[in-house]
Amino acid sequence: MPKRAVGRPPSWLRVLSIAALVTSPGIPTDAWRAVTELGGLARVAVGLGLVLWLAWRRRPVEAVVVAVALVGASLFTDAAKDLIARPRPPGPHLDAAIGYSFPSGHALNSTATYGLVVLGACRSSLAPTARRVAAAVLVAIPFLVGLSRVALGVHYPSDVLGGWLAGTAAVFIVATITRPPTRSPREDARSGP
Repeated sequence: MPKRAVGRPPSWLRVLSIAALVTSPGIPTDAWRAVTELGGLARVAVGLGLVLWLAWRRRPVEAVVVAVALVGASLFTDAAKDLIARPRPPGPHLDAAIGYSFPSGHALNSTATYGLVVLGACRSSLAPTARRVAAAVLVAIPFLVGLSRVALGVHYPSDVLGGWLAGTAAVFIVATITRPPTRSPREDARSGP
């Protein structure tokens, strides 16, 4: 059996790499660029819309917490990039990208933004089916945004994974801080049907 070079994964594993998977289906570069925009300016508009909607619904504490979380996620991204200082993958880069690579700001901030919209939808009075559909669509967006960053050659898969994890952590923190008060079984028994 021929020996393989030390430190290199077997060829079958290289074929299964995430970068190879997202670039092999022949998805046009313009399609990946359109998807990546959902993690750029479109995400900012969605986040601002969420904050304004919470304020309009007279939920000022949630509006402030969400605004702080969204700004904090963006600041955390920049600070982590500067601290870790991981260079971007070698070219070609099919999209403009500046600064360092880890974590992916598009993945982190889109996960936080769309995840917070999912949180709001799940806590809303929408019908259960509408909540499930909204959650599925809104979870798919940051997933696709992350894949787009790899497909465009501006991030390593681990940059995207780090962004997804940090964005998810931001959503869980907001969910914990803004958790609606729960009633104890005693309170339910006293209040009656």
